[in-house]
Amino acid sequence: MNIKYWINKLLGGGLWWQILFFTIINLGVFMLCIGIYLCLKTPNSDPKLELGIWEAIRLFLDSNSIIDKPKGYTWNNLLLLITECLGTILFSGLIVSVITNVISQKVDLIKDGHIHYNLKNHVVIIGYDTIVPSIISELISNRKYTKLKFVLQTSASVEDVRNDLLSKLPRKALKQVILVHAPRLSVEELELLYTYNAREIFIIGEREQSDHDAENMHTFETLVMIHNKKGVTECKSLTIWFENEASYAALQLNDISEEWKKYFEFKPYNFYKRWANRLLTNSNYGIGNSKIEYPELDHDGIKENSSKHVHLIIVGMNRMGIALAKEAAHLMHFPNFDENTGNNRTRITFIDDKADTEMNFFMGRHTGYFDIAPIKYADLSEKSFSKFESTYQVNNPTETTHFLDVQFEFIKGRVESKYVREWIKKEMSDNDAITTIAICLHNPSQSFGMAMYLPEEVYLRGRNDMSKPWEVIDRDKVVNVFVRQEKTGALIKSFGNAAKDSDAKNKKYANIYPFGMIDDSFAIDYYSNHLAMAFNYIYEFYFTYNKTLPASIPTIDELLAKWKTLSTSNKWSNLYLADSIEFKLRSIGHNEESIKTATLSDEQIEKMAYTEHCRWNMEKLLMGYRPLSDKEKTDSIDTNKLKKNMFAHHLIKPYENLTEDDKQLDRNIIKKLPDIIRMLNNIKI
Repeated sequence: MNIKYWINKLLGGGLWWQILFFTIINLGVFMLCIGIYLCLKTPNSDPKLELGIWEAIRLFLDSNSIIDKPKGYTWNNLLLLITECLGTILFSGLIVSVITNVISQKVDLIKDGHIHYNLKNHVVIIGYDTIVPSIISELISNRKYTKLKFVLQTSASVEDVRNDLLSKLPRKALKQVILVHAPRLSVEELELLYTYNAREIFIIGEREQSDHDAENMHTFETLVMIHNKKGVTECKSLTIWFENEASYAALQLNDISEEWKKYFEFKPYNFYKRWANRLLTNSNYGIGNSKIEYPELDHDGIKENSSKHVHLIIVGMNRMGIALAKEAAHLMHFPNFDENTGNNRTRITFIDDKADTEMNFFMGRHTGYFDIAPIKYADLSEKSFSKFESTYQVNNPTETTHFLDVQFEFIKGRVESKYVREWIKKEMSDNDAITTIAICLHNPSQSFGMAMYLPEEVYLRGRNDMSKPWEVIDRDKVVNVFVRQEKTGALIKSFGNAAKDSDAKNKKYANIYPFGMIDDSFAIDYYSNHLAMAFNYIYEFYFTYNKTLPASIPTIDELLAKWKTLSTSNKWSNLYLADSIEFKLRSIGHNEESIKTATLSDEQIEKMAYTEHCRWNMEKLLMGYRPLSDKEKTDSIDTNKLKKNMFAHHLIKPYENLTEDDKQLDRNIIKKLPDIIRMLNNIKI
C-alpha cells in the first residue's frame, strides 16, 4: 500500500476528504496519548494525580480549559503537557487550516468554473465565442428571459471569459451568468448542465477550432443521447452554430432524424448568413443614438413598369461575401422582370483575385442552379474589361433559362487594378442599375481603405457635380457602399450618414456603412418568424380543407405547435418567403403599415404571386433542387418521391407554365397578407 499516495490524495481532495484526513489524524494522536496514559497507570497510583480520560479529551479539544492540574513531576503531568501541545497544534491549528482551505478551495472552484447547479428553466450556452455577449444581451432584453439564469460552459479560461463579458455586458446582466469550465464533448460534464430542465439551449463552440461544425454536431448528438437516457418527453429549443457555409446549407435541406426531433426543435444558425439577412431585411444595427439604418438594395422599391434592376457588386468571395450573395439571390425579385426575355434581371457580381477557383467551388455547391443558368466570367487581372462575356453555357440547351431572374457574374482581379477600376466606371454609367457595392475582405483596415479609394464615379453617381458636388439629385442612382468590419464600425460611423451628421448627405463618403461586426450579430427577428409560421398555417389549411383559405389566423401558440412539426427545409422556405414580403410590398407602393388597411386589386395580387414564384424557383435551386429531366417529365414517377429522393421538383419552371391550381396557391398567400400583418401587429413579443 502506497501511504504517500493516500496521504496526498486526502490532502489534495475535496471538502469531505480533508475532513476525513483531519478526523483520522486527531483521533489517532489522541488515542495514542490515552494509550500511553493507560500503559503508565499502576495499581498504586494516587487517584488524585491520575489524569481522567474525559478531562484529557477536554484538554485536547480546548488547551485553555481549567482543570486541577497535578503538582510536581509525574508521568500524568508530562502527559497533560503533551496532550495540551498536540491539541493546540493538531486540533486548533488543523481545524482553522482545514476550514480556511475549504473556503479558499470553494472560492477557487467558483472562480474556475467547477461548480454545478441543478437548475430549472435556465438557458444553456455550450462554448464561448465573441457572439455570446450579444446572445445574452438580446435574450435578457426580452421579458421572458429577464430573470433566468444563463449557464455558460466553456473550455477557454473562465477568467478571460468573465473579463470579456464584463467589458460587453452590464454588471446586472452578468449576475445572471454562471460560468462552467469543462470540455464540451464530455458526457459527464454535459449531463451536469441539466439541459433536460432548460428552457433553451445554444451550441456555439469555439470559433478557432478547425473542426468547429463537426464538434458542434457531436455535442448535439451527445445531448440527444442524454435526453434519451433520462427519458425526457419535452421538446427543447436548440440553436446550433455553423461556421462553414457548406455544412449550414446542407442542413437547410437535409432534415435531422425524426428520433432527434422528439427531444429538440433544431435551429441551425450561421454568423455570415445572419448578418447578410440583417443587412438586407432588418436594415439596422445597434441601438439608441449609435443605431445605423441601412439603405435597402431596391431603394424605394422596383415597380411593375420600371426599367430598373438591382446590381450588387461583392468584393471578396469569402464566407461573408458568399452569404450576402445568396441572401440577395433569395430576396431580390421584382414584378418588372420578364421571364420570356430575361430583361430586368437582378445581377450579383463577385470580384476576387481568385474568382476562377472560388467560382468553381460555388458552382459545385449549387449545381441545381448552374446546370441550367448561364453565367458571366472575365479575367480582368491583365485583360481589358471589354472581354467580360459568357464563358459558361447551360448544360441543357433545350431548357429555357429566361425564367431565372437572378444572374451571377464573376470577375478575376483586384479592385485597385486598372482594368477592374475601368469596369466599375463603366457600370456607373448604367442608369437602369440600382447599384450597391459590398466590400467583404477579411482585413478590416484593407476593406476600409478600399472603400475610401473606389473610382470617383462611385461617389459622384446620382449627385450634382456643380456648385454642390455631393448633393443628391437622383436617389436611385446613388451607390451605397457596405464595408465589412470585424469588431467595431466606429471608424466608418464617425462620418457620413452613419454619424447622423446634419450635413451628412452632402459629404463625399455619405453613403458608406459598416457591417459584419462580430460582437453584435445575434438578433431574434420575432416578426419574420411569426410571419413565416402564419404562411405555413395558410399552406397547411389550404391543402387540408379542399383548397380554401382560413377565415382567421390562430394564436401564436397554435402556429408554433404546427411549426415544430415542419421539416427544416420547409421552415426555411417559409422564412425566406416572410423576409421577401417587404420587397414585394414596396414594389406595389405599400409598406407593412399601409397594407393593414389596403385592399389589393387582382392585378396587384397576380404580380406579387408572379414575383413569389420567381423567388421560389431561386430558393429551390440554391437549396439543392433541380428541374425535372425530360425523361422524368415523361415517365409516370411520383413527384413526391422525386422531391424526397432525387431533389428534383416538378414546379421549377416559368410562372406561365404552371397550372391554374399551382398559380392559385401563390395568389392565396398574397390575398391573405393584409390579414396576417394585422394579426401579427397585435402580438406582444
